[in-house]
Amino acid sequence: MKGRREELDSIIRYVASSSKHPIFLLIPLEERDYQVNFKIMRQYIYKLAEVAPIRFIVFVGSRNRLLGYTTIEKFRATFPRFGIEIFLEDLINQRVKDAELPPIFNIFYDTESIDKYLERLVYSQWNPNRGQNSDNNKTVLPTDLTKLNASDLKTKVSASPSKVYWLLMEYNLDGIPVVDSGGKFIGIVTKERITQAVINQLLEKSQKLDIKE
Repeated sequence: MKGRREELDSIIRYVASSSKHPIFLLIPLEERDYQVNFKIMRQYIYKLAEVAPIRFIVFVGSRNRLLGYTTIEKFRATFPRFGIEIFLEDLINQRVKDAELPPIFNIFYDTESIDKYLERLVYSQWNPNRGQNSDNNKTVLPTDLTKLNASDLKTKVSASPSKVYWLLMEYNLDGIPVVDSGGKFIGIVTKERITQAVINQLLEKSQKLDIKE
């Protein structure tokens, strides 16, 4: 767990300093070497969203096979941050420490007890009906897509821009995953990009008609 946190913190710093920011986060759920811990995943999603314009969370299986996807907004609505989390983050902020808080706030510096409390609180979001010591209560599995409020909607890379555009309009989506013929995740096509592609197509058709006339 400690190693994961250090690794994720390093990635967060790299993304924050990068000139090119990603719009989606890719999470593999079928890797043999490790399991996805809900608390760490949740922490990473919130941290990453602070430093990059992340809009989508994509879940993949082996060989990058698309399992489903959701948006940052839906994730936040399903697993919102607790006020006490934000409060405690403020307490460890150096500027807040330098403000010489009243002695009553000293009770919040028992970090070990607080961490245990927050751990119970966060895991209760994921699975409130199981014992806190159960590994199943902490791990995100490929069968948990419904719990993650994830959708299995997708479009093939061979689909025309107009077809993708109407799919986005039909389901009122800001973006949709693109897969190849074998179901491998290729990327996310956004409403802005596909709208521009459709406009370009219409302009090309209009120009051809003008030339014929």
